[in-house]
Order: sequence, then structure tokens, then C-alpha cells
Amino acid sequence: MLDTFQRLVVRNPKRTEAEIQADVRQFILSAPFELEPGDLHDVNLESPVGDNRRIDVEAGSTVIEVKRDLRKEKTKREAEEQLAGYVDVRMNQTGLRYVGVLTDDTEWDCYNLVDGKLRRVSDLTLDKTDEDEDRLIVWLEGVLATTQGIAPSAHNIEERLGTESTAYKLDRASLAALLPEEQKNSHYRC
Repeated sequence: MLDTFQRLVVRNPKRTEAEIQADVRQFILSAPFELEPGDLHDVNLESPVGDNRRIDVEAGSTVIEVKRDLRKEKTKREAEEQLAGYVDVRMNQTGLRYVGVLTDDTEWDCYNLVDGKLRRVSDLTLDKTDEDEDRLIVWLEGVLATTQGIAPSAHNIEERLGTESTAYKLDRASLAALLPEEQKNSHYRC
């Protein structure tokens, strides 16, 4: 897993999107998420969605779109539009909430789909520190929402469920989307 992670945190202009996709998939499969059989039925590469389009990586109820470099605004905007389409298709097919993730290995953005538009709810930027592997694992745990059996320490609760966690931000965004417009703009904000 360490080799895969070390490839993930370095933007390499010679790496293809397919290589990044494979490493993202391998990292998810190798990370210590304490998964039970069936928690992530599959972690698929290139899942078809129709119209000759394919989701880069699909894990559980998460759609991951991979780009080589998201630092260019046009590239990121186009990737977000593409990801919104994939998330919308999966939500309509399954009737479940799907989460979108956009990554170039170094930058990770998590989105919630509201009224057909993506809203970023959490992000993570990796910079090759020793703690980054653990940070990515915890961040992905919140996105994938599959980890069980975590010791109920104050640190674990804050890290995985606190107001800065991806899980909290996703749930908050989902609940906020359910409120009528007039309540969203009132003092009853969640």
C-alpha cells in the first residue's frame, strides 16, 4: 500500500489517467478500512453509464473522476460537469445518495449533488508528509462510509465524525438540501 500511496501523492506529468485510476482503486482496496465482505461490493474501473461514457472508479455509492492535473480552472470545471452527470445517473438508477469525488492524486474534492449541481463539501490536499497517508484514509472513510468497530476515543470521534470530518460535511449538506429554500436563508441554518 505504501508504494501505491507514494505514487498517488506526486503529480507526475508522464502518468496517464489510467495509471492514476488504477492506483486510486488499489489504494481503496488496500487501505485498512476494516471492511467486512460486501461493504464495498466492488471497486470498479471504467463502469459504463451509457452513451459510451464510463465512470473512472466506482466504490460503493461513490463515483470517482480522475484527472491528471486539476490546477487548471477549465479542466476542473469540465471534470465537475462530467462528475455531476455520473452521480446523477447513478442516483437515478439506484434511488440512493451517491457522492462524487474528483482527484488528480494530490487534490481530493468530495461533492454532494443538489438539484443537478455539484456542491463541494470537503477537500483534502496531500503534500507528501508522513501523516498524509493516514489523512487520506480517514478522509476516504468519511466518503465511503464503511468503517466499523472504531475505538470510541475522543480523538477517533472528532477525527471521523466531528465538524471537520468528511462524513459530517456530507451529512450536513444532504440535510441542508432537504430544507425548503426559505428555511435555508433563515436563522434555522443547520
